Amino acid sequence: MFEQAIILDLETTINAPTPHFGATPTWPDNFAVAYGYQLAGEDDVFLEDSAEGLLELLDKHPKAALVGHNLSFDLMYLLKSKDKNSFSANDIVVSKPRPLWDTMKYHHIMTGRGQVNPSLERVAKFWDIPFQKDDEIKERFKLGIGADQIDQELLYEYLEGDVRVTEQIFARQLNHAWDKGDTYLKYALELMTGLKATSEMSIKGLAFDTASAEAERNDLESNLKSCEAQVIKTWEGCWPCAFNPNSPSQIETVLWGGEAKVVYDQEVLDESGAVVLYKSGAKAGEVKTKKATRLVTVPALVTPKSQKLFDKRGWETKSGAQTLQRVVQYDEGKTSADFAAAILELRNKTKTITTYFKPYVKFAVNGVIHPSYNHCVTQTGRLSSSKPNMQNVTSKDK
Repeated sequence: MFEQAIILDLETTINAPTPHFGATPTWPDNFAVAYGYQLAGEDDVFLEDSAEGLLELLDKHPKAALVGHNLSFDLMYLLKSKDKNSFSANDIVVSKPRPLWDTMKYHHIMTGRGQVNPSLERVAKFWDIPFQKDDEIKERFKLGIGADQIDQELLYEYLEGDVRVTEQIFARQLNHAWDKGDTYLKYALELMTGLKATSEMSIKGLAFDTASAEAERNDLESNLKSCEAQVIKTWEGCWPCAFNPNSPSQIETVLWGGEAKVVYDQEVLDESGAVVLYKSGAKAGEVKTKKATRLVTVPALVTPKSQKLFDKRGWETKSGAQTLQRVVQYDEGKTSADFAAAILELRNKTKTITTYFKPYVKFAVNGVIHPSYNHCVTQTGRLSSSKPNMQNVTSKDK
């Protein structure tokens, strides 16, 4: 399927702030500090501080597969940089039909997609390949200390170990694919081609009007507060104490009836049953109290007729969206339907803000959103995205 393979791994800065992934290639201030690469089957591992040698090697071997663990991460760093001779990684890696092989993705496939984003250490252990990561450098990375702040000799030693282990894993995986048959190998390589598209999609990103989104988010948050206050004012009589319209358990009890725990101040009594007074201090002479709870019965808002219908059809009598929609439909014109509709409206407003506006604004960088496209997450093999999830855009026209 390919005549040669080039193993690649990079070490980078970790400059992206929360909520971004610290080492993300899409953060403008992040850059690759060290490039490690090796021709599969050869002893030498090249360790350099620029992409120049790597890109020249890729250009020299146009049909060689590019191999890495979590290869998309490395591809994106190549796509955002150019070497001294203005080699474009896009021309060499993406535009040409070069085979790709992600050892993380292959492990995800071959193990039935049960392991999410398996680490290099985990995959090495699977193949019984001796591999011990440098704990000191690992801890530095966890603390947000990037490769630019680590002694080059130590960093290169760490990087060389990763490249050599990746090369061994690749050899085992390739043999595994051959043993499974030519069709399986073609299938695996076909799945790898998606890495090119998603890496380019992520690094280029999507234009986003952050200022307008922030203004609309602020308007929505103001509207949400007003809506929540109105819901509390209208329905607080259905609850024996402070009503919280965002509490699923309270909504459920109001709809279907039950008992509510009410916290109250209970007088403290002495052994004879007389109330105890404060003897001194600012409360001198006042009755001592302690917090206590009692159960109060809350009558159901849903009509008996609808309760029987829910029971007959085996529908859930909780407070989820589908339950609320059914209450609106089958108790139409009743108090319960008005209550359910008010809660649905409140939840929809909240979801619009928390699912769409807040994540998009948080993850936008200079007017561009760079989602992460995940190849090794879902058990079905479906592509997913995160930071933010761009596969969860509202279908509502507004």
